[in-house]
Amino acid sequence: MGRSNGSLSGMYGGLYLKKETEYGWYLCMYGDKIVGGMGVIENDFHNRKDLTPNVCAVYTEKDYRCKGIAGHLLNIIDFA
Repeated sequence: MGRSNGSLSGMYGGLYLKKETEYGWYLCMYGDKIVGGMGVIENDFHNRKDLTPNVCAVYTEKDYRCKGIAGHLLNIIDFA
């Protein structure tokens, strides 16, 4: 699923591949290497059902930080 030419690209897996849900893990690949990721869950143990989806984790490998990867991952989620 990742591009082998070395370009950064967002990649999805799970049910959100079918656009049935936004919940799951979003990955940023550099070739075959995962360089960033973000988890999205329905509820982060709070009572505010209007505050969904919830980001449960964001990580970018040190050498790839400050390149907009985390921001890109956040922007591909439909938080509306």
